[in-house]
Amino acid sequence: MSGTPPKELECSLCKDTFRDPKTLECLHSFCCECLEIFIERNSTSTKLACPLCRTPLQLDSEKLHDLPVDSFLSNSLKNYNTLLNSTPSENNNDQIICSDGENEATHYCLDCEEFLCEGCAKSHQKLKVTKNHKLSTMQEMRNEAFSITNSTTQARCKIHNDEEIKLFCNDCVEPICSMCVLKHQSHKIWMIQEIVQNEKTHLSELITTVIIIFTIYLFIYFLSHFFFLSIYFKKKKKKKKKKKKKKKKKKKKKKKKK
Repeated sequence: MSGTPPKELECSLCKDTFRDPKTLECLHSFCCECLEIFIERNSTSTKLACPLCRTPLQLDSEKLHDLPVDSFLSNSLKNYNTLLNSTPSENNNDQIICSDGENEATHYCLDCEEFLCEGCAKSHQKLKVTKNHKLSTMQEMRNEAFSITNSTTQARCKIHNDEEIKLFCNDCVEPICSMCVLKHQSHKIWMIQEIVQNEKTHLSELITTVIIIFTIYLFIYFLSHFFFLSIYFKKKKKKKKKKKKKKKKKKKKKKKKK
């Protein structure tokens, strides 16, 4: 497996694999060190903005380490580094041992982050708890026939490392695991799937509302335009009629004089 990281794991400032990534308010991530350099270079600027989307930011180099970390990105990096350091090359005869400590590994589980031999891999795919896990063969890893960032790895809780994040505390506005619930007993807690579904519905409603408002705006715009144009042409017609009448009157006066 080569050392070239997937684009999803590449910091857009240094063009290298993320090192201690920090996530900004706009949800774009950069290396902590890269952000420090970015702030120093732009210290004279009155307003700092995200290097990618130009969203205005309030960044303090001393508080960069307090910025949040994208858990999905963190897990993807962990997987990538594990595979990068553990996968043998075509010319290397070193063997990777299965997590049982005895047999040669033939698969890698992206969810458990463990190497498995042929027997363990088969058992892994039969057990109810692990049958939906994503397994990759050692050959696939060598050929880079899979994407680290497209793995089914679940986000893990920062406090309880073995627990998956499946809940969301509405009061604290943060994702939590089932073990964290004890600390959020009086808080309103939602399933993350419900939050995602609600957000999708809300976004869909917003899009529909925007389309309706825009349609109404266009209708009013063209209607008013049509109204003013009709008034303008009516006035023009009246002016033409008046001119014709004046011309007729002048002609009549000339005939009378003759």
